[in-house]
Amino acid sequence: MNHNFSRFLGLTALLILASCNKNSYTIQGNATAVADSTMVYLQVIENQTQQKIIDSTQVFSGVFAFEGEQELPEMHYVLIENLNGAIPVVLEPGAIKVDVPSDNLREAKSTGTPQNDLLQKFMQETLPFSERAMGISMDMSQAQAVMDQESMNALREEYGILQNEVQLFELNFIKQHPDGLISLLVLERIFASMMLPVSEVSDLFESLSEPIKKSSTGVMLAEQLKAQLNTSIGAKAPDFEGPSPDGSSIKLYENLGKVTLIDFWAAWCKPCRAQNPELVELYNKYQKDGFQIIGVSLDKEKQDWIEAIANDGLIWPQLSHLQLFDGPIVALYNIRAIPSSIILDENGVIIAKDLRGPELVAQLTQLFGY
Repeated sequence: MNHNFSRFLGLTALLILASCNKNSYTIQGNATAVADSTMVYLQVIENQTQQKIIDSTQVFSGVFAFEGEQELPEMHYVLIENLNGAIPVVLEPGAIKVDVPSDNLREAKSTGTPQNDLLQKFMQETLPFSERAMGISMDMSQAQAVMDQESMNALREEYGILQNEVQLFELNFIKQHPDGLISLLVLERIFASMMLPVSEVSDLFESLSEPIKKSSTGVMLAEQLKAQLNTSIGAKAPDFEGPSPDGSSIKLYENLGKVTLIDFWAAWCKPCRAQNPELVELYNKYQKDGFQIIGVSLDKEKQDWIEAIANDGLIWPQLSHLQLFDGPIVALYNIRAIPSSIILDENGVIIAKDLRGPELVAQLTQLFGY
């Protein structure tokens, strides 16, 4: 039997199978510029950082195919052996088409299903913004090369205007397409960049359709929003407990002082270590008046953690699950960078966040009166 005809029958069979299951998907790729037997991979990114290959195939006669089941839309990526980059594809029920017209994966497109068509719409409509940003960047490089301060100032102003236009476009896109996974992904980035107050991000999230909110990305963002809202200034800090260096359990509300500073740090974090002498000085100054510090370490190696405590002279309660940014307390407080701190009053109400240096000194001076 002719090889191309056999390949056609195989792809047809996938489409027939897909029609039998409402959650089935097929990806039919057209990659005529890619050599036969080249490997193609289907990848997902779990927990925002972990890359995982979930399927693989090969190119034959300029085509490749995947098939499987996917109930809720999720972002995936098609990778092609020996080619840089990745092709974003929303995995969802239906027949997805991936067109790879050249060996430049930036030219590839995924279409054929509602979410992928909407993804292409977003990418096409944001292309002018990207081109303008690239133009400003190139002009800025030229201005810097000749130290043209006037041009650099004008370009910074122009870039600020562009950022405002992009933000307005993205917010309108989210509102106009509440059923789009790309809307959720854009909202997730807005939240991560702290471009909007958490309350506004939360309102936008609630406006999204239920299937989108129930996607893995939606569930994760909902948890982060809840943590952020629960740890905003004026909220009562969520209680927590964790193991100390000697293995005993330490609880937040059993160790509250008149003023309590929760210090998120790690032995491997140089800015954290640089800040520790200041914390020691402040602790020694105000401890007698009810100042308490509780250290929450984002370390991985227990010995490193213990040695840092000893070397830096940290004599206040310390706890860690030794899980880096995956620890339960880190998730509870939505900590995404360290050093980070939260100041509580005697009732556990959050009164300040992420104060360092003179700002921290000024806050404690105000609270203790000297």
